[in-house]
Amino acid sequence: GTGTLQIANNNTFGGNIYISNGVVNVGTGGTSGALSGTNVIFVPSGSTLINERGDHYTANVAFNHSLQGSGTWIARGSGVSLYSDFDITGSQTGFTGTLIIDRARFRADSVNDAGFATINVVTGGQFWAFGANNVFTNAITIAGQGWQEGALYGAIRLQNSGVNYAGPVILANGSRIGAVTTENWVTNTISGGYDLEAY
Repeated sequence: GTGTLQIANNNTFGGNIYISNGVVNVGTGGTSGALSGTNVIFVPSGSTLINERGDHYTANVAFNHSLQGSGTWIARGSGVSLYSDFDITGSQTGFTGTLIIDRARFRADSVNDAGFATINVVTGGQFWAFGANNVFTNAITIAGQGWQEGALYGAIRLQNSGVNYAGPVILANGSRIGAVTTENWVTNTISGGYDLEAY
């Protein structure tokens, strides 16, 4: 349907999930709300999956599912410093839709973690490009200085030797890109009529 299904608890069913034209909102911004196991989640065009958690980064939210489809995936946090840290472990190579990172940190240890999504990092969010020598090619739109963690490492945070952001970068507002370790690169065009801070 076209409504929203809210999933507030942690679940243990073993099948796959199919979202048909509506919204599935997993979590309510606290420390519970999860799908089980390594389900495949089908998110076709016109459908939306929202993961909304507020866990402390020391108990980060492991997302070990695989998404398929061209819909919308939202990683939504609380905006509170050091909370709402999503650690992606499932392969998302079948996902070609839009990934929105909203007041949360999205850690990508592999180039497969965001699939072939177009990424939109809104103010307070961060795409954490992690893993030595990874080359990320997703088109990304960014705004703001990044996830709240004391120091603000950027709406894109590059970490580990050889990490390269090779997709086009669009500035939707004043933005920061952080290189936390040596030899990190942005090798595609950065566009948009806003200020960029290299951190």
